Amino acid sequence: MFLIKLNNQEWMDSWQEKESQYETTVDKLYGLADHYVDDLANPLNHAINEFVSGQVVSQDVLDEMLSLIRIPYVTYERIIIQGIEREELKPSDPQDLMYIINGLFNGLGTLYYEKDLSEIRRLYKLGIANLLTGIQSTSKIMKD
Repeated sequence: MFLIKLNNQEWMDSWQEKESQYETTVDKLYGLADHYVDDLANPLNHAINEFVSGQVVSQDVLDEMLSLIRIPYVTYERIIIQGIEREELKPSDPQDLMYIINGLFNGLGTLYYEKDLSEIRRLYKLGIANLLTGIQSTSKIMKD
């Protein structure tokens, strides 16, 4: 549990340092995708995944692990809310979009065992591009 907490905190701290580099919500979403791919090679992630998949855990331990895994949700949702407020994204339920982005990132993360990081990074960016097709505000695109 300590390793999961440490890993998540390091991921969040590292993202907070990078986030100011990105001006728009679209840039932040692509930046998050890159940040996620950069972290796929972290050996701590693999140790955590092996530990979690090989353990029978109590409901309390499972609940604690889930609360740690959900830490990035706040970041995703905050970026989405900013995008909606800035009219970069269509009005939508931020929590729904947060779950979709989280699913995209975690789902593509399984490719770590099949593809090299440059191909994974390409697929993450393609995933964000396709997601943006549905959620990006057309009025904001036309203004730019």
